[in-house]
Amino acid sequence: MLVLSKHGDDLLDLLDPSEPEEKPVPVPEHLRPRYKNIADFLPTLRADRRKAERSRSPASTASTASTANQQAHASHWQPSSPSVPSLVDPRTRVLDVRAGNLRAELSCNGRWASHWQPSSPSVPSLVDPRSAKLELLQISFSRECAKAAGVEGILLNHMHDVDHVYDPAESDSWTEVILLEHCFAKVRSLATSPFYIGICCSPITRFLGCKRRGRVVYDGHSKRWRSMHLLCGTTGAEAAKLEIALLREFLGQDYCLNIGKGGERRGPKDEVSFVYLCKDLL
Repeated sequence: MLVLSKHGDDLLDLLDPSEPEEKPVPVPEHLRPRYKNIADFLPTLRADRRKAERSRSPASTASTASTANQQAHASHWQPSSPSVPSLVDPRTRVLDVRAGNLRAELSCNGRWASHWQPSSPSVPSLVDPRSAKLELLQISFSRECAKAAGVEGILLNHMHDVDHVYDPAESDSWTEVILLEHCFAKVRSLATSPFYIGICCSPITRFLGCKRRGRVVYDGHSKRWRSMHLLCGTTGAEAAKLEIALLREFLGQDYCLNIGKGGERRGPKDEVSFVYLCKDLL
């Protein structure tokens, strides 16, 4: 029998035969006596190797390649660290701009301006939107009080707090009760002659009236009343609730000249609004 040698060595030829391994390779008879144990184990070894190669089929290889590509893309497109933390509400930027404009208007208004100097937060992007909203509300309140204080006929001596606005949504549950009790007490003390209860966003405009391009949009209370007493400053939503509660008590009583039940002309719910009482008919 002619035996072809691939490596020129009997043991290497036994382990790596020249025949293809798709089918079992017979062990040459002349090698069996020298390497009996190896020869007996080779069929099992070769069978296991063929089984392992089949498991690495093209479909499996393609799936592995696809997974590797996905992982590569995922690692490439990991979200980068944002320059602005994720807790930032974009509304704070708008509020900051509006607050800056209001601060500029307050710059010449004495004590109100001194209370609300522009703050310098160490990390501006982490400003709480609720704090920014409350600060904007306070600045608007201070601006309107400063403007109203210079108008004859608008009185601030009955205000609950002439230096601070109150937002029950951002305060404890007693804030609304305190405002309501204050307004009730002031209306009772002022209701000794004809009076009118109302709410407004701008006391000076409500008292003097509004003109646009030389035309009268509406007449102010000064056409009929001598005095306008501001009772408290709060949000549009809370002012409407206070007006409804007051008129539920005083509507139909002597001297009350209101007709509606209140809340019909409420301001924006998150913007500053005032509860007032007009008296002293002209």
